[in-house]
Amino acid sequence: MTTQISRRSFFDVWFANAKEVRMDALLHHIQQEIGGLPLSDDHIRSIKAIIRNNCAKIDAKWLKSGRHRNRFLKANSSWLEGNILLPDIVSKPILDVSLPETSNRPGRPQKKLRDSCMKTKKRRIQQLLKTSSQEELSMATEVKLRQAGKRDSAAIVKELCLSSPQRGTNIKKGGSI
Repeated sequence: MTTQISRRSFFDVWFANAKEVRMDALLHHIQQEIGGLPLSDDHIRSIKAIIRNNCAKIDAKWLKSGRHRNRFLKANSSWLEGNILLPDIVSKPILDVSLPETSNRPGRPQKKLRDSCMKTKKRRIQQLLKTSSQEELSMATEVKLRQAGKRDSAAIVKELCLSSPQRGTNIKKGGSI
């Protein structure tokens, strides 16, 4: 689902704020327009790029109109009726704890999750734990195991999650885990 904001409201915020605070004011305005959802750093970065791009367009049109509001509105009325498309930020992102193949981050590359120590693994999955319920996590684990062809493991995860806590203890004592 693509989120949109009207160019007219964008211009009104642009016009009402000084150049030094314009970026923050526009970012705040966009966050209000999308319902105040918390944004990830990637979303904020992409929204700021869109803001810079549209500010540059408005600056050029503003100079062309002689920095006069009424002339600007009259000359660009049809353009102002359009919308600015924002990246898909309304839907809940699927968090991935694996690493991308290439990264633009400076510094030492991170280890893959399977090569990391337990403390690092726990730190990396914190966001998943905060945003997902136990049922969602166990179902996701079961589905991933089935996709990997590990049907027996998926069945064990399902049994452990659906049965009583004592069942897990009995399985562990039986030496099968």
